[in-house]
Amino acid sequence: MNPSGGGAGVRATGGSGCAGAVVAINVFFGVILLAAAALMVVLGASSDNLGLMLGGGIGCGVGGLACLLVGVFLMKGAARRRRLLTSGVPGQAQILGLNQTSMYVNNQPVVEMQLRITTATRAPYVVSRRETVPLLMLSRLTSGQPLPVMVNPAQPDDLLIVWESALNPPTGFGAAPIR
Repeated sequence: MNPSGGGAGVRATGGSGCAGAVVAINVFFGVILLAAAALMVVLGASSDNLGLMLGGGIGCGVGGLACLLVGVFLMKGAARRRRLLTSGVPGQAQILGLNQTSMYVNNQPVVEMQLRITTATRAPYVVSRRETVPLLMLSRLTSGQPLPVMVNPAQPDDLLIVWESALNPPTGFGAAPIR
């Protein structure tokens, strides 16, 4: 483990980028929409346009709840990523098999992969998982080179492929961190 908190060859930035802003925006709009919903329902009770105000209040309430749920979902994913980057065990994933799916997330393909995970703390084991693969990394999937991963020591199936480190792969478990 390197002093910055990440594993060997892994940035400990958390990889959040703009994810923190997206979470904040979702939570902010969720709260605003829920407040608008409450206001519309209260004002609608004393208004001649009861149906319109209640309909608007229900619509705002549903939109607000949806924004809050998306914000919570994004926060959990970011927290998991940070946790694995800071306290996970560094390792490598050798690709054993690939299956194309018909799904895309933000115009990036979702690929089903069979991986052999190797870490310094346990024997190699095989996992299957679906991953959203950055377009720059597609050629890396068929190159035969291993992918850098961070593994939860308590739950070996809980792992994170560190795509940003895969651009400039370290040479082993004891490699210097990428800055």
